Amino acid sequence: MDYAEKCTQINIRSFRDMTKYNSFYETIPKVNSDIEVIQMEFKKTLHYASMGRFGIFHILNAIKLNNDFGEKVMMPVYACDSIAWAIRKAGFEPIYYDICEEDLNGSLDNIKRVAKNSGSKILLLPSLYGNPANLIEAEKFCTESGIFLIDDAAQAFGATLGDKMVGSFGNSGLFSFSAGKPTFGHMGCYFWLDLNYHIKRTKHYLYHRLEYYNFFFNRYGDYNSKRLYRIKILKYISIVLFKLLNIGNDDICGFEKPLLAKIAQGNLKELRDIRTEVIRKVRIPLQGTKYRLIETVRGISNNNKIVLVAENEISARNLMKFFKNNNLYCAHGYHLLDKEINNYPVAASLYKRVIEIPIVLDNERNLLTIKCIEKFLKNCIN
Repeated sequence: MDYAEKCTQINIRSFRDMTKYNSFYETIPKVNSDIEVIQMEFKKTLHYASMGRFGIFHILNAIKLNNDFGEKVMMPVYACDSIAWAIRKAGFEPIYYDICEEDLNGSLDNIKRVAKNSGSKILLLPSLYGNPANLIEAEKFCTESGIFLIDDAAQAFGATLGDKMVGSFGNSGLFSFSAGKPTFGHMGCYFWLDLNYHIKRTKHYLYHRLEYYNFFFNRYGDYNSKRLYRIKILKYISIVLFKLLNIGNDDICGFEKPLLAKIAQGNLKELRDIRTEVIRKVRIPLQGTKYRLIETVRGISNNNKIVLVAENEISARNLMKFFKNNNLYCAHGYHLLDKEINNYPVAASLYKRVIEIPIVLDNERNLLTIKCIEKFLKNCIN
């Protein structure tokens, strides 16, 4: 065996050891699953999109091709900017509405006011942080008003309201996969709609595989208590390829089908129960402090983050600094998507006071998070 062959064998062996050590398969239920199982629970025919933003794009594109609902889409002013990106990419204009102070989801009263003033006939309603939005009442309002309702469960797959899964209300819905969602995976989205729509599929297998390893070696490590292997160059290659390639019409790759289905199935109960226990453990020490825990006000949630609202910006910065000093990740909430913040009194009052702390699939990391919160609050009292 020459030197080159020996190096190749060592590299392959090392790579296998790294993937075994990093493997997040251990956090996924050990059951065989496919998307048909999820469809039965969801009671909808699901279509694949490569990312959540492209799922929204396809839904809006189908609306444009099938019906005349105008060119304005209502969405929350406090939300991920990828939603607004998808709306604009589909040729629509985002129209913003305010949120509720209790759970940070869309305010139905404000939605009604915005619908009346703007004439918009499309409502995109996310269930933020895994807490069901007011979907039953929103669905009733949309039906009576001739408004097309998109039930965005990107952050709430596995949550339920009444006898229905969040994501299955209205005229269409979706859920997606990423590191910051209950459906913790590298990429992908499933959406449904009650309109006829066909996608001319493309394939970028290498990009999907690359994104899988980027998640595997880089993003997964951010949510783990262990020191895992990192291959940082994958992150930069992924960013460049995303800009160069058009993956909006991509079909799902063979290796992704069982993986995404297992992740989704885990959120129907097992992973949801783990997160519920974490929320329960942080609820008690937070009582009577400068920090309010955001919880569901309706239905059964599937919280993938501990979300706190601090008394003021200084209190928020103090907690975030304490987490950083303890090598634990946390982040501010979303930026407001409209500069005219006076039009959104609730969202404006909460701006820079929201703190997001991940609930992960690593029990040891979750315990560190809980202890860090308890220690910080104890220091504040003393």
